[in-house]
Amino acid sequence: MFANIALFLTFVVYISLVQFSKIKPPGGDYGVGYAWSFIFLGLGLFITSLLATIAIGAGGGFSWAPGQGIGGKLLIGVGWAVFCVATLACASYRMGLPDEFPFWLRWIFQSRGVIWWPLLSLVPAVLLANPNLASAGLSDKVQLLMKVVFCLNVAFCLSLYWGYKQVQARNLAARIEADDQRPDWEERNRVACIADTTARELWYAGHSAKTGVRQNAFVKVTSGSEWQADLLRVLSAEDDHWELYPFTADHSIDLPAGFEEALEQSIRRLAKQIREKNADRSFQKSLETDGLNISRLPEVLDQWFFDAQTDFRPAMRELQAAMAETLPGALPKERAAVEAWLKAHP
Repeated sequence: MFANIALFLTFVVYISLVQFSKIKPPGGDYGVGYAWSFIFLGLGLFITSLLATIAIGAGGGFSWAPGQGIGGKLLIGVGWAVFCVATLACASYRMGLPDEFPFWLRWIFQSRGVIWWPLLSLVPAVLLANPNLASAGLSDKVQLLMKVVFCLNVAFCLSLYWGYKQVQARNLAARIEADDQRPDWEERNRVACIADTTARELWYAGHSAKTGVRQNAFVKVTSGSEWQADLLRVLSAEDDHWELYPFTADHSIDLPAGFEEALEQSIRRLAKQIREKNADRSFQKSLETDGLNISRLPEVLDQWFFDAQTDFRPAMRELQAAMAETLPGALPKERAAVEAWLKAHP
């Protein structure tokens, strides 16, 4: 009696899955409800069919199955599991399967296997749960049919897994091929992605974490016929003149005439901008991100201007005072670098 009730509930879930397979998956929030509906139907199929399997086994319906003890029970459990997986797979792939799956498996899906494939297991299960409905000769045929269906369900699940792995391999091969064919964006655009202004090129040359980007930015900065004049122009500008500090510290270049004087004026101009709390966007951005490159300024002075005719000490003291007056407690690394330089050059 219990086996029949469990089988009836299994048939109810099976019919629900058939109806569910006719519904086109919706998009958006409705798709979430669709997915949850399928999950609950799947759980219902697992639970009801498991109860039916246990009840049939308790009534001796699987006494013909090979194996004894735990081995026989495991074999019956495998049969139950592959039936559930095959049924849910038929219900979920309403649009069919890709070509990577075996032909016979794709044919099952295309021929509405969700309707007739589960019946190959459910109909014999009804006869096993009610042995009085079948004669002795028919019982033998039912048992043989269950063995065949068991093998078919196992083959179904193995083929489904094999096809899934084939699809994965195809997708992986496609990604690898696409990566091989796609030009190296970074290599191709190291210089192209750098803005046209010399100040932006200087930023890449001094700040980029990628060595290739810094090298190509340096090449672009020094490739123009008037690149030295461009450096003086940047150093004499109101904005971004501080971007030249790390560039000068990191690269050995022939500095143009008048560079010392322009650098000294740049330091004084930077001190004035700090005092006035310059609201320029690039100034504020550099102040917040890299401290206006002030920590690199002593490197520039010691590396290139240790015997300079220009006395940088007054400008550096002015810069130190501007930071102390306007930015108390801020830029500790930059303040320490300037203070150390001034102590080393009394």
